[in-house]
Amino acid sequence: MENVLAEIDELVDKYGIKEIRFLDDNLTLDRDRALRLFLELAQRPYKVAWSTPQGVATWTLDEELLTAMKQSGCYRLTLGIESGDQEVLYKIIKKPVDLKKVTHLIRIMRRLGIGIDAFFVIGFPGETKTQIQKTFDFAWENKLDSAYFQIA
Repeated sequence: MENVLAEIDELVDKYGIKEIRFLDDNLTLDRDRALRLFLELAQRPYKVAWSTPQGVATWTLDEELLTAMKQSGCYRLTLGIESGDQEVLYKIIKKPVDLKKVTHLIRIMRRLGIGIDAFFVIGFPGETKTQIQKTFDFAWENKLDSAYFQIA
C-alpha cells in the first residue's frame, strides 16, 4: 500500500496529475488494505479524482468503504454485477453477488455522489431469455449512469 501511495505522490508532485483510473478489479478485494489506502489518500495535502473503469467486486463493498472512497476522491465506480438474475449469479456464474445488496450499495453511492457504471454479461450456457431480460430490467430499474452488456 505504501508503494501505491508513493507512486501517487510522485505522479502528483512531479507530473501534476489530477486524476487516476485504477485498472485493478481487485482494488477492494483486501478490504482492510483498501480502506487504509483510501483513508491515507484522503489525508494527502492534494486532492486527486479517481475512478475504476475496469470494475470492482460488489461483494467487497460496504458503506464505510464507499464513504472512505468518496472522501479520497472517488467520483465514479464501475461495478462488476454480471447478471440481474440471482439464480444465474449463484448457479451458472457461481459469483457471490447478492442483488439486494447491490441495490443497497447503489443507493449509498448515489447519496454519496459517486457515479455508477456496471458490467453485465448475457447469454451464458443454460441462461434463459427470461433471465436475460431480468438483467436488462435490473440495470434499468437501478438507474445506472452507464450499463455495459457483453455476450458470453
